Amino acid sequence: MEIYPYSIIGDHGQVLSTGTTNDLSALPGNVIPQAAPPEHWWDASRSTFVPMGIQITPYHVWDWPTHEWVSQRTTEMHRGDKWREIKAAREAYIVAGVHLPGLGRFDADAKAALNMTGTFAALDSMPDDWTIDWTRFDNSSITLTKDQFRMVALRVLAHANFAHAIGRRLRDRIESSTGAALEAVAWGP
Repeated sequence: MEIYPYSIIGDHGQVLSTGTTNDLSALPGNVIPQAAPPEHWWDASRSTFVPMGIQITPYHVWDWPTHEWVSQRTTEMHRGDKWREIKAAREAYIVAGVHLPGLGRFDADAKAALNMTGTFAALDSMPDDWTIDWTRFDNSSITLTKDQFRMVALRVLAHANFAHAIGRRLRDRIESSTGAALEAVAWGP
């Protein structure tokens, strides 16, 4: 007795079941005398199984009538996801620090900015020959003069302000965009 693989196909090419039988004529529905590969649909016009492709995002579901992945994500969900992506990129940009030629890279996160702000506020009352040992981004130390410290502090504070200004501009674009234009919004100084 011969055994035959089969697939039972739905109205839109979806594979409803697969198996083996010794009598294909006894099976109900649209029977294809071959086993469907995983993640494929039946294209009756070409008499072949076609791969569904990769699910684009977790929000995409397979639409059987069109044979395409379709997003179920609302514009508001997309905007929220995009804003979280931009905020993460903004924070990564800030914590990457600030490089000053000849002096090195300095931390620029909120803690570093706070530390610098306190010292910067008192800077004018310090003598002209004042110096400070400061820890750089790579945890090495450097002795900074008053003018060098002022330059570093201003760059660190400007770095975060610059990043937040970019974030505000991108947030406005996110709120006014939909679809492909919304997806195209990306971090970039």
